[in-house]
Amino acid sequence: MGYDPSCRSVPIILNAGYLSANANVPGLAVIGYPGSKWGHFEMQARSAVRHFETMTASRQSDESSRLEAYMRDLKVAIKARRKDVVPQNPFGDYAGLMEQAARELGLEMRCSTSTSIDGFVFPARYTDPGTGSIEASKTMAHLEYINREIVNAGLFAARAVFHGLLGSWASHEKPPVCFQFHPRFPTHPKYDSEYLSVETAGEDRMRRVWRYEEASDEITLWSVSPLDELTTEKRIFSLGFIPPGQVQSADTAVAMTLPAELECAVVTQLQEYWFEFKGALVQAFSWGQNGSMERRHFVRPKGGWRL
Repeated sequence: MGYDPSCRSVPIILNAGYLSANANVPGLAVIGYPGSKWGHFEMQARSAVRHFETMTASRQSDESSRLEAYMRDLKVAIKARRKDVVPQNPFGDYAGLMEQAARELGLEMRCSTSTSIDGFVFPARYTDPGTGSIEASKTMAHLEYINREIVNAGLFAARAVFHGLLGSWASHEKPPVCFQFHPRFPTHPKYDSEYLSVETAGEDRMRRVWRYEEASDEITLWSVSPLDELTTEKRIFSLGFIPPGQVQSADTAVAMTLPAELECAVVTQLQEYWFEFKGALVQAFSWGQNGSMERRHFVRPKGGWRL
């Protein structure tokens, strides 16, 4: 099996069973390599069950020979630290592997609103012949509902924005206004993520707490105690994201401030926030009064991820 304890990324050669077995060792299956997708693991487990039910001897096919050669070359490149030729995920064709395994194992493909050539690739879509499909259909329907909410209502836009704020930001003004978002463990069990933000403008400094709640997919802004500037006090506003279809740019998420009921009004006018994405990263953000063309714009300074 080519066991090599010095290469932790490729310690053994797995060239059969969808990277769960070696054709030369028919009595052993290793589930969980390369450790990326649960659907992949499920196909490995199904392959192992089929193999041990029949215990037919595996033969070295052309495909397994090519895979073994690839893994040996990969091992050499990893040990030589050839980062230029080692992909981040050497076995990244998840959809192709799932389709191949389903076809070769004789699994049935379930299609709800999608067809056999589109839709999501995930374990519930592939079932053994003759098995019940109720739970698989429930899973597929729920995932398709979530996808509709993402497309039509912008579900998880708040989550993407919140995680994209991590680090340092600076405005184009002179002197610039600087923002730093410091992650910390949530100080209330209702919330899943939390930042302590520090806004600096010359000698002035203001701290706030930003929170994200996964259940409602909502970002909220809170004031801090003047005694220690760490303890969360009152909710100032939440961000209500505009559905994607009402935003001109597909790479921009837009949100309105929704003021909370405070004893002392902190927000006197509604504001709009714009978050500009490049792929999955927030490249810039800005805000301004609702209906106004004037905005304060923030980008990453040089070395901008540093806190």
